Amino acid sequence: MNLSVDPRAANLGRLRLAMWTFFGGLLILPAIAMLFTGELRWTAADFIAAAAIFTALGCSIEAIVWLVDQPFLRAALICAAIAACLAIWADGAVKIF
Repeated sequence: MNLSVDPRAANLGRLRLAMWTFFGGLLILPAIAMLFTGELRWTAADFIAAAAIFTALGCSIEAIVWLVDQPFLRAALICAAIAACLAIWADGAVKIF
C-alpha cells in the first residue's frame, strides 16, 4: 500500500490557502483604511459585494484548476475570470457600463 502524498496536491493546497488568504486580506484593507481616513467610506453592502465577487472568483479559479488539464487553457481561463471580476468591480465602482 502506497501512502505517499502527491506533491502536486500538496502544492495546490498551499496555493489554495494563499489565494483565500489574499482575498481575505483584500477585504480587510478597506476596513483598516477607513480607520485612518475619512475619504474611504464603505458600507456593509460594499463589503458584502466585494466578498461575493472574491468568492465567485475564488470558486471559479478552483473549478478551473481542478477541471482543466491543459496548462495554457487553464491560464487563459483564469485570466478571463480575473478580467470578468475586474470589469464587474469597475462597473460597481464608477458605473463604466
